[in-house]
Amino acid sequence: MAAAPKVDQNQATIDRYKALGLTDAANYATKGKFDEAKAQTDLIKNVYKLDPALYTDKKGNINLDAATQKYQFEKADVTLPKSKPESFTQALNYYSDILSQAQKFGVNNLNTNYQNALKDASKLVRDFDSKNLSLDAKQTIANITEASDAIDQINEQRKNVEIQQYRSRGLDVDGITKIKLSKRLNTRINQ
Repeated sequence: MAAAPKVDQNQATIDRYKALGLTDAANYATKGKFDEAKAQTDLIKNVYKLDPALYTDKKGNINLDAATQKYQFEKADVTLPKSKPESFTQALNYYSDILSQAQKFGVNNLNTNYQNALKDASKLVRDFDSKNLSLDAKQTIANITEASDAIDQINEQRKNVEIQQYRSRGLDVDGITKIKLSKRLNTRINQ
């Protein structure tokens, strides 16, 4: 009876990190052991371009799944129409194309790429505003402007909630720097 082939755990881990985008994953295996914490930190910092401290708890455990999810979310890219609009109708179609892509995610979940593309597209529509436009066209421009303002308000609320979450954990608005609280205030927060 032949022995079952030995599975190299390090190789499986190296392959997993390579699939995530860490091209030099083999460098994290030394003396027969894979340094997963270092690999996760470097993956988050160098590949995902995120701050590893945001995904590390007080015990030093790294939440790679949360970092990967954030990276995938921000990576989702908008497909821009092939050419810039030359008329109001083309500008409206340009905006509609981008909006239909963004609707797949929902207005509360738009990443930076979609938000910027929508702002640029709405600006292109507004650039065609003139005295010669019909009332329907003027109303369309007003609706697009209102929608753009609503997305900005949602983003502002999202930032405020994020800041409050940081504050509740005793962190500054950057999410990393510990803030010093008076003993009295700290006691109230921890109750």
